Amino acid sequence: MRFSWMVTAVLLATLVATMGSASRAGAALQKPAYTAGDRWVYDLRGSLDALPGTNASEVGTFSFGLAGRTEVTILGADQVLVDGVSTSVVRVETRASGFLNGTFSAPGIPGTGTVSGTFSSLTTELWETQAYLPVVSDGTTSYSATVSFIVTIDFSTTVRLNATTAYASLPSFELGVGQSATTEFTTDIRVNTTSTFSGETFTSENTTSVTASWTREVVRETTVTVDAGAFAVTEVNQTLTAFPGLAGLVPAEGANETAYHSNAAGNYVKREAYANGTEVAEMTLRSYSYRSGASGLSILDLSLLIVVPIVALLAVLVWVRRRKKKPSGPPRGDAGAR
Repeated sequence: MRFSWMVTAVLLATLVATMGSASRAGAALQKPAYTAGDRWVYDLRGSLDALPGTNASEVGTFSFGLAGRTEVTILGADQVLVDGVSTSVVRVETRASGFLNGTFSAPGIPGTGTVSGTFSSLTTELWETQAYLPVVSDGTTSYSATVSFIVTIDFSTTVRLNATTAYASLPSFELGVGQSATTEFTTDIRVNTTSTFSGETFTSENTTSVTASWTREVVRETTVTVDAGAFAVTEVNQTLTAFPGLAGLVPAEGANETAYHSNAAGNYVKREAYANGTEVAEMTLRSYSYRSGASGLSILDLSLLIVVPIVALLAVLVWVRRRKKKPSGPPRGDAGAR
């Protein structure tokens, strides 16, 4: 009877664990649990059809190809005031750096020149903790290059961007295939640009407010292979307002991305950014360190690790108790006397 009870207990515990695991698996896109030190390193490539913050009629037009590295790091959780409202957030730091090569044409001068240089970027964002949408973003991106066009000219541009975003509602992160989430948002943006070209410095500041809709649609589940390995991923199509680490790479409006999210990696393993239907940037995962939870085990694994030792202990206790209660039988001398 006791053995049957123990078997039933194990079966019930396993069933409960399996049901819990199955309910979580119902969402193809699962919400990560970030901790300080989580980090993802990406290879980055992209293109720019202009130097951000400059006037083509004054300094000419550029066509850049970008190649570099982007690192996204979780700094930790915090509670901050956003538009006067206390908000739970995750602090995220994104660094990008690399090289650019392209062409340059000057106004009123025939022909084109070549451009080569470097770029670097540092952005700190606050992500709200329900859908991990950015509510505050502060970033600085610097471009430094040399133009060879009859003569050699050095130029540099620094773009400083500050943005605060308010959402009409916060959508759910966890979605199944074919499901989508959407919300209206308003972003207040301030951009300061300083450019030095041919010995002249141009400065500008623009402040604007953008109101639009953000949408995420889960397309399918598939597999993607990148430098970091082969991953089971969820393909999503979603609105894109910026690309990590690069101010001015994509427009604030009319941009979208196809992104591949890995539940195991806790982030995207590949992102493709599009502006007006043309791909302008791509990031692929090179390496990562993701520590969501203490053990990284499934609900079923954790349940079995807890239940099995307990049941084994109960079995030992029952066996010991039975041995103590086992009758020793009458002495042989007493039986003969009777």
